[in-house]
Amino acid sequence: MVFYRSFLDCIVKLEEQFDSETAMHLLKTIACYALDGELKELPPIIDLMFTSIKPQIDANTKRFVDGKKGGRPKKTTGSKGTKPLVIDKKTTGYETTKPLVIDDNNQWLKNQKPNVNVNDNVNVNDNKNVNIKKGKNIFSFENLTDKHNQIKRDFQIDSFPKLRKSKDLNKSFLMWIIYRKANSIFEVEAHLKTFIKLIKDRFTTESIILAVDHAILNKHLSIHPTEKLLTSGYKFPSKGPIPPGT
Repeated sequence: MVFYRSFLDCIVKLEEQFDSETAMHLLKTIACYALDGELKELPPIIDLMFTSIKPQIDANTKRFVDGKKGGRPKKTTGSKGTKPLVIDKKTTGYETTKPLVIDDNNQWLKNQKPNVNVNDNVNVNDNKNVNIKKGKNIFSFENLTDKHNQIKRDFQIDSFPKLRKSKDLNKSFLMWIIYRKANSIFEVEAHLKTFIKLIKDRFTTESIILAVDHAILNKHLSIHPTEKLLTSGYKFPSKGPIPPGT
């Protein structure tokens, strides 16, 4: 396993922005995937960070496997009396076979092209049709942070306190405005009002996040969460003074 400085940078940023437990979760995910090929279901923020790390691990694993095979086979001259060497299969990185398990060193190779980040990007054209393209991860931690700082600096909009002070919900909002290419204050405010309305309609934070992910993955232009908070016996806190004894 090769551990890059960029891996450490992601872990440190998680610790700074969230907590040490979240950072340790990412570290364990990297180690388990690189050494044993284990990849369990991840929380949204860990999954977001790991998608930028995983292709490099796969590429290193492929180089390791190819090295054990002795590298590229030598070409034959096809001299008389001998049959030319026939290579049954070339390794191009685009194989469609099942994941390859190397049992002697617990190395695992995912069936994808190395050094290619296959995260979905979003391009919205003038007709508001959404096209998902392969390429650079526009939902990276750095891009989300830049977008948050940009709308706060340019538009004086701080979405975090308005979205239940939830880091995960705020992250989904930033993903949504990047996905919808909201570059003006009017567009950002309109999308923020949509999220605030969903909160006022008492949809759960998890349901809103899942609805955003579903809309992006399926190229939708609206968000439709399904689960609401329980309302039985619940009252919103009063803005006035708290009565004695409560």
